[in-house]
Amino acid sequence: MEPGYDLEAGVINKPTVFCSAGHALLEDILCLQELQKQHPWFETMISEIQKVHFFTRNHVVMTPLEHMDEDGAMKMGTSFVPSLRMKSQPAGGVLMWVNQYPALKELSQKHKFLIPMFNAIAVHILMNAPWGVKLRAGFGAALSVFDAFTDVFMLIRYLGEEGYQDYAIITGVLLGMSMVLQFFVVVFQNSKAKHPFKTIAYETLPIIFCLKPVVDAYRVATSHQMEKHKRFDQLTEMGMTRGVEMFSESIPQAILQTYVYISIVQTRDFSGSFAILLTIFSSVLSASYCSANMSYDFDISPKSRAKNERFYGYIPDAAKGRTIVFFSLIASSSFHLLLKCVSSALLCTMGFKYVGMFILGDILFFFAYKLARRDFYHWIPMDNEAMTIFVTVMLRAVIKIITDFTAIVQFRNSVDLGGAFWTFSQIMSQAGAFVIVWVYFSTDHSAGWDNGQEDRFWMVMFALLLGYLVSIAAFLSNIKSEFFHTFFNINTAYGEIRANFFEGGDEAKCEAVFTNR
Repeated sequence: MEPGYDLEAGVINKPTVFCSAGHALLEDILCLQELQKQHPWFETMISEIQKVHFFTRNHVVMTPLEHMDEDGAMKMGTSFVPSLRMKSQPAGGVLMWVNQYPALKELSQKHKFLIPMFNAIAVHILMNAPWGVKLRAGFGAALSVFDAFTDVFMLIRYLGEEGYQDYAIITGVLLGMSMVLQFFVVVFQNSKAKHPFKTIAYETLPIIFCLKPVVDAYRVATSHQMEKHKRFDQLTEMGMTRGVEMFSESIPQAILQTYVYISIVQTRDFSGSFAILLTIFSSVLSASYCSANMSYDFDISPKSRAKNERFYGYIPDAAKGRTIVFFSLIASSSFHLLLKCVSSALLCTMGFKYVGMFILGDILFFFAYKLARRDFYHWIPMDNEAMTIFVTVMLRAVIKIITDFTAIVQFRNSVDLGGAFWTFSQIMSQAGAFVIVWVYFSTDHSAGWDNGQEDRFWMVMFALLLGYLVSIAAFLSNIKSEFFHTFFNINTAYGEIRANFFEGGDEAKCEAVFTNR
């Protein structure tokens, strides 16, 4: 193997020999010379990959391996970079690129080194092309930063408005809580570093400047290598950071601003209503984009699919299907979150204690369900029993709240809620939202509303429900049908891991149960 390549790791080490010429790759690696002799079109495909065709679309090439020609190879090569677009992980884009072409899929099965090699090329392109990281990582990170900016803007505005100072305090507390929880994630992740205080201080700087999402997204997009001291990989860390943001910032801020907006609509004082609406939609879009990205990223990850092919792999290989699935995830999460925000805001007007009772009751019911099934402990490795219980309680509660408000499909995993309980939670969340609205308008709490406003309110609720149902229908009609069972799966985490081991099919997949968390 030449020094420029580490195919087992799937990365390119500097100095790289790729991109020095269109055929450099074929000349420098012996195994590719043999492959070129068997399939002359392979050089054409590599040359097209090297040209980095960004502003093109994915081409359909259904030609089998034995009949592949130069024209098909050119189309496959030009589709390489477009397949990486909007994928936060290069390996995920490569896997989908390979799977959509029968010839490439068959070739990669015959020659196991090809997938790591294509991963290496993808990483090299992303690290050197100016659009790569910006396109994949930038949009989601920009949403998070913009969401924080709008929250700070509203905090300052509330401070200057008489009677709104309490909302400023709540906004500030939520922002502070988000930073503190992100700091705990950093400490937990880096506590076993060689120089823990120095490492933690370095990793804390992005949190202070609200740039933690940007840093995490950049590392995932560029396949940043996981340091030995870390407890979990970069994708999981980014998922935890996004989860913290949704739990402590985006979701509660959306509820708070919705509560304020409903209050000013009820009193007909519309000063500042546009700024509040902008904050609501930025929080909702940030949370829904994060939830969609988490589900999407984990599913297209080759590591995830190797670990649990019974759960991961529902996103189709065709570009059109992938696009529909991704945007339907964003849409369903947005409609669901808006519906929950409206109902939660109305519950706040009836008394903040009812909100706490409602959420606490929901969490306790979930805990009872997990305990009854002897499935309570979470998977994150801890050093002692007390810390394991504490982390489990916190993670279970946070995951349940995030799922109830964002409808994130990733958490239907057996190690989290489980498919059947996830589906049950979504039905109860939707039904509960309408029950809250009905109770609100059936009591004296709605005294400030006239009949016309009440009718419009119900129209908004049903419009949000319809949007959610249409989005879910689009999602389910485009995922692979063999994964429908994951929405009704009743396996415990132990049962799912056991099934993955005994039904793995080969030693590599069985080994993944132990090597991949």
